[in-house]
Amino acid sequence: MPGAEETNAYSRAIEALAQSLYETEDPGRIPWSKRAAIVREPWLLRARTQLKAEQQPGANRIEGSTAR
Repeated sequence: MPGAEETNAYSRAIEALAQSLYETEDPGRIPWSKRAAIVREPWLLRARTQLKAEQQPGANRIEGSTAR
């Protein structure tokens, strides 16, 4: 079971990635910090999904790839 520091670091990583994804698409130029939870939640979900996929073994590996 992850410790408090690990959990906090993961939460910060999710928040940072969600903010980055949001700002990349720049919807309305309203700062992330000013957005309500109803707007932020889909971005946080997207960030959680992306981080989870990246943590799985072989997530970035292309099947049958011979790249070294």
